[in-house]
Amino acid sequence: AAAAATAGGDENTAPNKNNKSNNRNNAGAAVPAVADVDVELDVSGQTTAEGGANKLGDKSILRSVLQRFLPRCYNLMTVKEDDSVTVRPQVAMAIVRLLQQLPTSVLEKKIPNLIAKVAVTLKDRLQSVRDTARGSLVEISRSLGPTYFHYILKELRTYLLRGYQVHVLGYTVHALLEGMDCTAGQLDDCVDDLMLVFIDDVFGTTSDEKEVDAIASKCKEAKSARSFDSIQILARVIGSDAFPRMMGPLKQAMTVSESAKEAAKLQEILRNVALGLAVNAGVTVEDLMRLSYSLITENLVLAKRGKMIVKTKAPKRPESTYVLAPKVSRENTPEACFNTNAHLLVELGLRVFLNLLKRDKFEKADLAHLGMLDPFCMVLADALKAKYTKILVLALRALTFVLPLHSSLPTMHATLPTLTVSIFKLLQRGGDSESATELHQVCCKAATVLLRDCPSQTISENQLRVLVSFAQTDIHDSDRQLTVFPLIKAVIQRRLLVAEVYDLIDQIGQIMVQSHVAASREQCGQIFLQFMLDYPLSGRRLDSYVNFLVANLDYEFATGREAVLAVLHAALSKFPESFVNTNATMLLMALVAQLVNAPTPAVRSMIAAVVQVLVGRVDTSRRDEFFTLITTWLADDKALLKRAALQICSIFVEACGKDFERYLSRAFPLLVPFILAEGEAAGEAGSKQPSFRIDGDEDETWMLPYLAMKVCHKIFVEFPSF
Repeated sequence: AAAAATAGGDENTAPNKNNKSNNRNNAGAAVPAVADVDVELDVSGQTTAEGGANKLGDKSILRSVLQRFLPRCYNLMTVKEDDSVTVRPQVAMAIVRLLQQLPTSVLEKKIPNLIAKVAVTLKDRLQSVRDTARGSLVEISRSLGPTYFHYILKELRTYLLRGYQVHVLGYTVHALLEGMDCTAGQLDDCVDDLMLVFIDDVFGTTSDEKEVDAIASKCKEAKSARSFDSIQILARVIGSDAFPRMMGPLKQAMTVSESAKEAAKLQEILRNVALGLAVNAGVTVEDLMRLSYSLITENLVLAKRGKMIVKTKAPKRPESTYVLAPKVSRENTPEACFNTNAHLLVELGLRVFLNLLKRDKFEKADLAHLGMLDPFCMVLADALKAKYTKILVLALRALTFVLPLHSSLPTMHATLPTLTVSIFKLLQRGGDSESATELHQVCCKAATVLLRDCPSQTISENQLRVLVSFAQTDIHDSDRQLTVFPLIKAVIQRRLLVAEVYDLIDQIGQIMVQSHVAASREQCGQIFLQFMLDYPLSGRRLDSYVNFLVANLDYEFATGREAVLAVLHAALSKFPESFVNTNATMLLMALVAQLVNAPTPAVRSMIAAVVQVLVGRVDTSRRDEFFTLITTWLADDKALLKRAALQICSIFVEACGKDFERYLSRAFPLLVPFILAEGEAAGEAGSKQPSFRIDGDEDETWMLPYLAMKVCHKIFVEFPSF
C-alpha cells in the first residue's frame, strides 16, 4: 500500500475538494471528519505498536500512507444505506492492522478517530447497524488489547449520552469486556470511567425503562442490565490497589439509596464483585483476607443496629388549638442512608471470605494463613448477632468451614460456647418465609458440624431436645431431608441420650420402608443401622428393632423389602456372633418364607445374599441345625418347600465352602432322585405329566430338577474329586 501511494506522488498529493466532498457525502453527515494529518514525521528509531522495528522510517512513504492511503480507507470503512451509516468490519480491521505497523505515536493519534467513526454508528436506530458496529468494536478492542481500551471507552461515553443510547452504552461496554483477554491490573486506569457507566446504567433514569416492555421490545440493549455481569468481569481483573476506586462509587450510591429496590440492586452488584474477586488471579489470599476483615469489622456495628431513619423532633403543641401542628418529617440524610445500607458491605466481606474457604485457596497447613484466620473466629461470633438474615446465613456457612479447624485456632476454642448458644438461638427462630427457611437449614448444617467435628463442646439436654424436635418435623419434608439426615447421624455418632431420640428412630424406620424416594430410603437405612450398632441399647429394645425388620420383609412394595434386606445384610455382617447365633433360626425361617414368594428377581437375589451372610456367620452347631431343616424340607410332600430347600442348599454350599464336606454324604443322596425322576419321566413313551409339579403349574415343572442340578454343579466345582 505504501509503495502504491509513493508511485502516485507525481499527482497532487492532497485529494481535490470535489472528491473530498463526494467521499464525505458517501460516508454520511453523522460521521466525524478525518483528523488532521499533520503528524510528527520524525519517527526514526521508534517502534511499532506491536513492538517490532519501524519499517516506515522513510518520511515520504509515511507521508503517503497518512495523507493518501488512510483517508481513502476511512471513506471506505462506512457505507450509507438509506438514512443509516453502516460500518464495514473488514475495512475497519484492515485499518487497525495497518496502524499497528506504524510508530506508536502515530497509532495513538490516529486510533481515536477510527474508534469515533465506529462509535458514532451505535447511535443509529436500526438494530442491525448497532450490532455490526458493536461487533467491529469488539474485534478492534481484541486486536489492540487492554492498553488502548481507554480510547474506546472515552469515545463511547462521548457519543452515547442520553435516552436509549445509555442502554446501548452499557450493553456495548459489557460486550467489550467479555471479548477482551487481559490480566489483572491492565484495566486499572479505566476503573473510574467504567464504574460511572455501570452506576448510571443500574441506578440512572434509564434503569426503570428496562422494566417497560414497550421500550425493551424496540431496543434489545434495554431488555436487561448487563452492568451486573460487567462488574463481575471487572472484579476478575482488577488490581488490589484499584479496588478502593471501584468501591468508591458504590459507597456513594449507598448514601442516596433509600428504597428496597435500590438496596436489592446494590446487593446484586456486591454479590458479583465477590464472585469476580474469587477468581481474580492477581489478588493474593492475604489481600482478600485483609479486605474481608476490614469490610466486616468496619460495618458490623452498623449492621447490628438494623435500619436507621433520622426523625426530626415534633415541635411542642401550639398554644392555640386551632393551629395544626406541622407533620413530622422523615428525612434520610446521606449518613443515615449509608448506615442503613452498611450491612451490604458486611455481606460482601463475608462472601469474599466464604469464597476463599469454598475454593480451597486457604492452606490449612500454612501457619501464616491460620494466623490470619484466627481473628475471624470472634468476627463470625459477632456476626451471628446481626439483625439481617443474609449476614446470619453467610456467617453460618463460613462457620461450617472454620469449625473443623478449631483445634488449630486458639480463639475458636474460647469462642465455641458462645457460638453454640448463638446457633441454637437462631435454630429456634420461626417463620415460613424463604429467608427463614434458608436460615433454618444453614443452622442445621452448622449444628451438624459442631456435633461431628467438635467433640469437646458439651451439648446440654435442652439443646439436644431442640435438635431432635426439629429433626422429627424436618424428616417428613423432602426439601429439608438432605439437611436433617446428616444432623441425625451426628447426634447418633455422639451417642447423646435423650428419650426423644428413640421416638425419632421409630419414625426413621417407617420412612425407610415406606418412602418412595430411593435416596431417603438409603439415608434412613444408614441411620437405622448406625443406631443399632453404635447406640447403647438393651437386649429387649434391640430385639424389637430386629423384629421390625423381619415383619417388613413382606412389605407390599418391593422397594420397602429391598431397604429392609439391605439393612439386614449390613447388620448381620457387623453384629456380634453371639447375637447372630441367638436369632439365626428365626431369621432363616423368615427369609426362606420370603424367598419363595419374592415378587421380583432383585428381591430374591438380596434374600439369597442375606442368607449367605447368615450361614457364614453362625457357628457349626447352628449350621448343623440349618442342614437338618434343609433335609426335612426336601423330604416334605410340598413342592414349594422342596424348591426353597434346594435354593437354600445352593446358598449353603457357597457359604460353607470346604466346610460343606461334612454334609456331602447326606446331601448328595437327597439330590439325585430329583434328577433321575425327571429323566425317567421325560423318557417314558406317551408320558404327558412330569414327575415334579409345583402346585399344578406345568410351566415350572422343570424348576426342581434344575435347582438340584445347580446344587450338584456347585458341589462338583467345590469338590472336583468327589
